[in-house]
Amino acid sequence: MSFSQKEISLITDSPLFDPNWYSRTYPDVALTGMSPTEHFLRFGAMLGRDPGPDFCTADYLRMYSDVARAGINALVHFEQYGRKEGRRTRASHSPDVRGGGNSFSASKLQAPIRNFATEAEARETIKRILSATLDGKPQKLFSSFDTELEDELLSAVAMLYAGNRRHFEGTKVSVIMPTYNRGDRIAQALRSVQAQTHGHFELLIVDDGSTDNTREVLEGFADDTRIRTFWNNHKGVSAARNTGLQNATGSLIFYLDSDNVWVPDFLSAMVVAFDITETDCMYGASRLQNARKEVIGYRGEPFNWDQCLSGNYIDMNVFGHRAEMVKRYGPFDETLERMVDWDLILRYTRENAAAYCPVLGCIYFEDSDDASRITTSKPYIFRKIVYEKNKMGLATTAETFDRLSLKFAIKIPAPFAVRMAWGDFHYAESLKHALEKLGHEVRIDFLEGWDKHPVRSTDVTLVLRGLSAYEPKPSEFSILWNISHPDQISYEEYSSYKLIFVASTSYAALLSKVLERPVYPLLQCTDSSRFSFRAHENHPDDPGVFVGNSRNEFREIVRWSVESGIAIDIYGQRWENFVPDEMVRKDNVPNNELADVYANARFVLNDHWASMRDFGIVSNRIFDVVGCGGRLVSDRIDSIDQLLGGVVEMVDSKDDLKATLDTPFPPVSQAQRRAASDLVHAEHSFDARAAQIVDHIGRALVRTKAAGAPQNEHQSRSFTPGLIGRRKRVGLILQHGRAWPTSSAFIRLIAPLTSDYASTRLEIVILNGVEDPQLDECDICIVQRIAVREEAAANILLKRLRLLGVSLYVDTDDAFHLHDQHKADDTVLQTLMAAARETWFSTPALEALYRHVPGAKRVLRNNLDPRFWRNYRKQVSTAFDAPKVRFLYMGTATHDGDFQEVLPAFERLGREMPDTFDLTLVGAVRKPPLHDWIRRLPPPMEKGSYPQFVRWLSAQAQFDVGIAPLVDSPFNRAKSDIKILDYGAMGLLPLVSECTAYDDAITQGLAVGCRRDAADWYEKAAAIIKDRARFEPMRQQAFENVWEQRNVLKASHEIVDLLVG
Repeated sequence: MSFSQKEISLITDSPLFDPNWYSRTYPDVALTGMSPTEHFLRFGAMLGRDPGPDFCTADYLRMYSDVARAGINALVHFEQYGRKEGRRTRASHSPDVRGGGNSFSASKLQAPIRNFATEAEARETIKRILSATLDGKPQKLFSSFDTELEDELLSAVAMLYAGNRRHFEGTKVSVIMPTYNRGDRIAQALRSVQAQTHGHFELLIVDDGSTDNTREVLEGFADDTRIRTFWNNHKGVSAARNTGLQNATGSLIFYLDSDNVWVPDFLSAMVVAFDITETDCMYGASRLQNARKEVIGYRGEPFNWDQCLSGNYIDMNVFGHRAEMVKRYGPFDETLERMVDWDLILRYTRENAAAYCPVLGCIYFEDSDDASRITTSKPYIFRKIVYEKNKMGLATTAETFDRLSLKFAIKIPAPFAVRMAWGDFHYAESLKHALEKLGHEVRIDFLEGWDKHPVRSTDVTLVLRGLSAYEPKPSEFSILWNISHPDQISYEEYSSYKLIFVASTSYAALLSKVLERPVYPLLQCTDSSRFSFRAHENHPDDPGVFVGNSRNEFREIVRWSVESGIAIDIYGQRWENFVPDEMVRKDNVPNNELADVYANARFVLNDHWASMRDFGIVSNRIFDVVGCGGRLVSDRIDSIDQLLGGVVEMVDSKDDLKATLDTPFPPVSQAQRRAASDLVHAEHSFDARAAQIVDHIGRALVRTKAAGAPQNEHQSRSFTPGLIGRRKRVGLILQHGRAWPTSSAFIRLIAPLTSDYASTRLEIVILNGVEDPQLDECDICIVQRIAVREEAAANILLKRLRLLGVSLYVDTDDAFHLHDQHKADDTVLQTLMAAARETWFSTPALEALYRHVPGAKRVLRNNLDPRFWRNYRKQVSTAFDAPKVRFLYMGTATHDGDFQEVLPAFERLGREMPDTFDLTLVGAVRKPPLHDWIRRLPPPMEKGSYPQFVRWLSAQAQFDVGIAPLVDSPFNRAKSDIKILDYGAMGLLPLVSECTAYDDAITQGLAVGCRRDAADWYEKAAAIIKDRARFEPMRQQAFENVWEQRNVLKASHEIVDLLVG
């Protein structure tokens, strides 16, 4: 016997099906090995068994012979038809079978347990029960529920409601239900409202911008005129509920989340209770269940405002209030990010306490792993804001935050015993003092003490991320400030923090596109109390200064100085293997003496870790030296000029350094130094950074109430202090794959337009289609590949661009008109090309295929970004150092035909040279044959975006040879050499087809070329296996070629200069 998914859903979603009760009542279910749901569908209903204590199968079939004749499962019929038709779930005389206090009746009002002599007695009973007070602290969660007290109250309610039906039915109730992507569960919540024995209600559903099937589900309830639906942009639960409040017309207001359900008598009981008492607020009890419908416990106990202030114990799903409370105390606080329920309850009950009505009102489905809940739990600091706001009786959340003294824990990777030798410690101390000046409490946690203190001892955990990773706790408001070694931090680690700062404008721009969430630039800085301005006196015969350890390498800028005969004094350790002893003045300089050393030196040399230079992280020494007025000579990071107005003399080579220092007088005047120092202390001091950090925390905790939802929040415009001049804004319309921009979007546009050089001139924003309003603020628009696929959309875009005066560029890397599935797309692409200021192609062959299209054209080759590919602390091996030669073939799963060209060669290798090689396939082939030398390595689904895939691939086991077969076709002849670059970046030897795409690399000795026949592939692969050492120089050359000749950080100048003009 099989069942449709709809039948299964009707049973599992039904509030009348109780699997715990079913299993207890029918012990044989456990012996079958079936779930209660499956057993009921297969056997239970046929045997006449009840699905729960609130539904009698025998009664239903006896009362409704049409259902019995049709042979339909009684509960399925009721949920599909009977509920809307008003059919009963049991005969009125049927006994109430109880489930140990863990279940509720469909309607206890129909069969009250107790009788009262008079209505007055019933009223007094309700008043007595509602007047209960809290004894001590609230327990918050109970293992059982007082059903006897509930029965007594509901019996009184039943008598009063039945005797005064017209009066009570005249009370209109407004039920507000916010929802966001709950299409799989909202029907269950809706049916529980429809099942209320008090039928005079309006249900106001406010959708918060759902992207699932919620709209379709709600259409199924369109015939119920009591239900009204409102459609919000994604503004959050407070705005959703406030939309409901603005449109509510009932005298009583209640709330139900879209993934919970009400008990049928809840509204009836509350309507009667409100009528009898003068209280303005009231709440019932709730039962908590997990996803398996196992009972976790019960909530519900009398009210005490002070205890509620200490910690909320009232469930909003069973809370109700009179409508006039909204005018008196305001709606939900839309500026409060979380805990809005608690805030409203405290405001509404501050002057008039709430009454507890001990009836089971809601079945609350506890699902702590469900990220789509609007009211997902958040860190402890949100609780502090609500507590302080209501304790002090403040009007706004913003006012509350401004008065808060936050407790910070700054976590640094330095061990306590050697802290004085760690720059991170001195950095943390300066930040600590700056935060304390703003009125906050700060503690520094050393590496061994990271988990020493209770989480609730701090409001904010701020991690200065160097080489050691910290795992933030869910209840922490955690901040990551990456100030060094950015290549060592995974995207998953970044994502685990509530706020992300990186000490680079360019990497913040790139990382925000990778993570699809806000990433803020927060540059390194100086301590103004230590590095205040000192007038610099030029003494041409004095030596320069370099402060820093050798890192066990001859640091380049020091080596250039020594080789050029430039006199320098070194302050640092581990230089004995590189420079004469007399060049080293001291092992270290105390922090309080550094400023004088810098200011009094003829010049100060500075360099950056290679990773910091590529990621655009400006060293704090830059700010220290400029802050105290010294003359600074540094390796190049383009943004330094923009930050500091050209006072830092930057060099790219030994000759540059010699020429710079051969001049008797420094090119930077004293006045320029003074102005730069003032800029540093105003915008790049620890005081400035502390203020920025607190400001960002405030913006994360306190929403700015706006009329609409923020657009693409992760790419909102950011201001980087010190950047001089306006940057042009570039809007990108990108082609997407399954869920992310395509790999070519990252390779050809996102990466080069977020280089350090680009970040000083451009700001990019990813547009959501041709009608995105953000285009209005752009200076330039770039359409990538076939991101615009309809002629009408292209025309809309072109019209907007003309009206705005915005230049259009088009970028493509495939011959779409040669692809059967994309001929129509290519027609639209050519329309845009003809209107573009310029179209960019990845290869000359591709450009030639589109020469007939009007408009300027340019070839911009593909390049790789080291920020995706390189681990600067782990040298890529280009040696064959394993027993077998490890071949790799990677790519999208569309290369079956290419693989078939070379498969016979590898099968021959398997026969003639067994156990000498293996071949790993990463995504490239859908159904590879079974061989003991073939290994499949599928990328995890969550690694689907290009940056995530590259990081994942780089972390896999080492390979030796990367193969790139390519079938000869007009489409493939326009392809680029990106596969050779990928393999080169991994230190692999590229083994490729001889074709247009790879000819240049083969000619340059960067790859081994193979003719398009299996025999030649076999010969070349066998030669590699037999004489590995001969090919190691080619591996090294392919690796060096990527980062010296095809490095996106170097090549980005061309595209940036084109756009800047």
